[in-house]
Amino acid sequence: MSKRLTIIAVFMLLFAATNFAQETFTHPTAQVSVTLPAGWTYTNDESGIVATPPDAAMAVTFSVVNNDDLYAALEGVDASLAEQFESVQFDEPVTGEVNGLPVIYVLGMADGLNAHVAVIDAPAGNTSLVVTYFASQDALDAYGAALQDILSSITAAN
Repeated sequence: MSKRLTIIAVFMLLFAATNFAQETFTHPTAQVSVTLPAGWTYTNDESGIVATPPDAAMAVTFSVVNNDDLYAALEGVDASLAEQFESVQFDEPVTGEVNGLPVIYVLGMADGLNAHVAVIDAPAGNTSLVVTYFASQDALDAYGAALQDILSSITAAN
């Protein structure tokens, strides 16, 4: 019985270490918090915050636009992407909420990469948080669950 308790205790310590290895950061301009999975890193510069998995197979960007009209903000992002990529095709926008924050998002392709753009009405006045990723199918297969966890972790900062 003692061996069994030791195994359970070790398992619980490993589980706890994994949870503590996650990192939550706050985007000060948008006033939102985001949690990254264990092993992911991020950089913060004038263009926004960029998060990458351990192998840097893809990147998730967090940037701010001064517009809380989600459709207008999405149109602005779409125009910007059209300048950066030769071919951009998105499905129809879908509206919803992420932890009480209104969101509009689109899925599609950009120059052969899977693409996702989410525009979230941030708590800061006249501000939307734009979350984007562009990933090969292999990267999406590897990190799809992590991407979902990141997107669903976005909350108003306290």
